[in-house]
Amino acid sequence: MFVVSTKCLGPCTTLAGIRAESQYFEVRQPVETVAALDKIAASGIHAFWYAGDSVLRARTADIVAFLRDHKLASIGAIAGFAEDGGLADYAPDLQSAIDRTANYVGRILKGRSAIRFGG
Repeated sequence: MFVVSTKCLGPCTTLAGIRAESQYFEVRQPVETVAALDKIAASGIHAFWYAGDSVLRARTADIVAFLRDHKLASIGAIAGFAEDGGLADYAPDLQSAIDRTANYVGRILKGRSAIRFGG
C-alpha cells in the first residue's frame, strides 16, 4: 500500500504547494492487510493511494471501510474504487473498451474497411 501524508518527518516533496511525504506499507498476503491498516492508522496520514494489486483486491471492501472510518482522502488505481466507497478512481473503463472492440469486429465482419472507422 502506498500512502501520502502531509506530515513530513524527513525529506519532503512539494505537491501543488503542499508539503507531502510518501510512505509505503508492505502487504505480501491478504491476511497482512489488517496489521498494515493498523500501522497506517497510527502513522497519522491524511491521504491514501490504493493500487489495488492482486494481493489486496480481495480486501478492497475492508480497505474502503477503513478509509471511510478514518475519514481519509483516497484515490484508487482500479475501476470501481469510487463506487466501492473511495473518494476517486482512475482506471481504464474495461466495459467501454470491450464494447468498442465488439463494434469494430462487427463492422469488419459486415465488410467495412477498418481504415474508415475513424471513431
